[in-house]
Amino acid sequence: MKPQASIIVPIYNAERYLTTCVRSLTSQTFSDINIILIDDGSTDNSGTICDKLAQKDNRILVMHKSNGGVVSARSAGISILPDEGYTTFCDADDYLPSNAIEKLYNLITDQKADIACGYLKRFWKPGISFSTNIPASLQSPHTYEKDSIQKELLVSFFGVTDFPGYLATKMYRNSKLKLSKDFCRPVQFFQEDIAFNLQMALISDRISVMPDTVYHYRIGGGTSKFMPTFIDDCISLYRFKLDQIDKYRLPEDFKRTTAIELKNELFTWFEMYYSKYRSTFSEVQIKEEIIRCCCLTDITSAVNYPCDDYSGISGFREMVLAKDTEAIFNLLQHQYRKHYFKSFAKRILFSL
Repeated sequence: MKPQASIIVPIYNAERYLTTCVRSLTSQTFSDINIILIDDGSTDNSGTICDKLAQKDNRILVMHKSNGGVVSARSAGISILPDEGYTTFCDADDYLPSNAIEKLYNLITDQKADIACGYLKRFWKPGISFSTNIPASLQSPHTYEKDSIQKELLVSFFGVTDFPGYLATKMYRNSKLKLSKDFCRPVQFFQEDIAFNLQMALISDRISVMPDTVYHYRIGGGTSKFMPTFIDDCISLYRFKLDQIDKYRLPEDFKRTTAIELKNELFTWFEMYYSKYRSTFSEVQIKEEIIRCCCLTDITSAVNYPCDDYSGISGFREMVLAKDTEAIFNLLQHQYRKHYFKSFAKRILFSL
């Protein structure tokens, strides 16, 4: 008999956390599960750990593949799912509360939904976790029908954070999830979850949410590291979102919020770039990257679009429009010093 729920775990060089993650899955209160471990060409002991864990629990299936990134790893897992049943995802450095699958499964089946969504809690290390404000869309159990998905949830994929766009905390109906083989993959790494879940939301008839914690996310994972493709991914996703707005005749204001989002992501890229290369690149080299980005057509279009935008760092929009590399560079220096002292204080705090 096929399991009622599957859990796909993409794995790349996660030997430090992998056993803890998988133990949180095998000890679920809902036991009718299939755990699919995708070893995405790991060069550490992750593959060996996967095989050993599978020997101890026949619900664990291991797939070894050449490295292709988290998107290809998840796709490999989706490709072997049965047509019936439901699936959730867990990253190898995170873990699930013991009743997470039970809560998600009950929600998605009771409401006959295509997607069930719970709440995520962040943690630094065992014993140190952080509660954040629950988004408005998750503050009470609710089921969204097709019309209300477009009217109330989709805005969160276009620059307004409310309904969480990441894969974590969600369970999907397999028959819908397997349609993702035809999805567009506009990004290499950053916000691949957003691109995926936007398309999932557009093909879903019912989405159910609840405020229950169903996922523990480790602070300091892959998305906190320097990403060379960050700004390219942001621009590709910006174009993709504009295409979806036109294709599905979504509200025109989504273009405005998406443009503001790209402007703010540009500043994030400059901060990342400055922090990464301030010690190895000259001031001239860093300014070359600033001017390169300020001259990109999509950046210019996005920054020009919302003339009434005052979000983000004060004055940054005007600096980009003027291509004022000196002002932007000075701003980055100031922001780096401010973040450095905050980061230093945080390291001292968590070392106690």
